[in-house]
Amino acid sequence: MQKIKDVFRISPSRTYSSLPSSSSSSSSSADTSFSPPLSQHTPSSTSDPIPHIDQSQHESPEYSSSFLSRITYMWVQPLLKVGYQRPIQETDIWALPAHLACSKTGDRLKHLDWNRKNPLLYAIIREFVLPNWKIPVVRLIISFFMFVNPFLLRYLVSNLKAPSGQSEGIWFLWLAALGLFAGALVQSVFQHANYWMGLQVGLSVRGALMSEISRKAL
Repeated sequence: MQKIKDVFRISPSRTYSSLPSSSSSSSSSADTSFSPPLSQHTPSSTSDPIPHIDQSQHESPEYSSSFLSRITYMWVQPLLKVGYQRPIQETDIWALPAHLACSKTGDRLKHLDWNRKNPLLYAIIREFVLPNWKIPVVRLIISFFMFVNPFLLRYLVSNLKAPSGQSEGIWFLWLAALGLFAGALVQSVFQHANYWMGLQVGLSVRGALMSEISRKAL
């Protein structure tokens, strides 16, 4: 029993004396295992060249692209290619079109008729909604094809299930299939165009409101 007590009798000086050695060993191991951060690593000379975007155009190439490129959004392919190869930087993005800048959209709300009821809402409808009359027209076309496509599909399936003597001619079935394909294609193209035009109108309204609020605050 006395031997067990002697084992657990450890002097404080002996305990504290062991601490510097452990700390020094840990610090030495930390010093040897330290490596500089990733930002300090120099790239190798064999790395691929960094891609870049041609900034010779001040505006987006959307307005100088062909009709096919605009409806398929191929004009944004250079930006997507750069974003796939490396993170996109601010210098890679094209300048905002002039008609969407706050300096242009804010001028539309300068002259508000405060004697009218809801002057801000009236000005937004007059300056931003009515000039973009193509958006409701495109939306109407989308709704038309959303209504017609199920009927074409029903006509096609019912004639395929009907007996050979009671079904329509083969040309009517081919026309129904082509109409179903064309309707889905047109609906998809117009739906994305409607979304893109609505996004531009929303950006214009937000820029105009920000410009007007800043003008009133200053």
